[in-house]
Amino acid sequence: QLLTDYYWPAFRAPIREAGALGVMCSYNAVNGLPACASPVMKAAREAWGFQGYVTSDTDSVADVWRAHRYKRTAEEASCVALREGGTDVDSGNTYYHSLLSGVRSGRCSISDVDRALFNTFRVRFKLGLFDPKAGNPYWQLGEADIGTAASRALNRHAAAASLVLLQNPTSRRDG
Repeated sequence: QLLTDYYWPAFRAPIREAGALGVMCSYNAVNGLPACASPVMKAAREAWGFQGYVTSDTDSVADVWRAHRYKRTAEEASCVALREGGTDVDSGNTYYHSLLSGVRSGRCSISDVDRALFNTFRVRFKLGLFDPKAGNPYWQLGEADIGTAASRALNRHAAAASLVLLQNPTSRRDG
């Protein structure tokens, strides 16, 4: 219950309300499981109809075996992150160095890899990354489009709207 009440809302609102297509699992552990290897994000994908991809935070897949010692090898960490955690993209080198051997050893399957590729490429196709550059407005953006007055105003509004102020009246000192 605590997980759905406190951990999921940070992901649910951007996915369900704003249509986010990419989320990042983190370095921390949730209920004793490294976030990128935890079925939490996989369950959220199913519960919310998430059609995007999950990427690791830098190389937090490596942390599954190095820091958390949840798995003994990079191969095991890669496969558990892919299969159980639903981590489609490792933004480090752990998948690159270890995923193929994990598939060959049977720790995960080529269909697990295919699913991750499908999730990733679906977003790339939606963005038009395989369309001709001339017809894609995103390819027309340049340095002049960065840091504009409109984008700074939008950033200020987003920051102000996302602030949460907490108060603990029992710890207040009156005197």
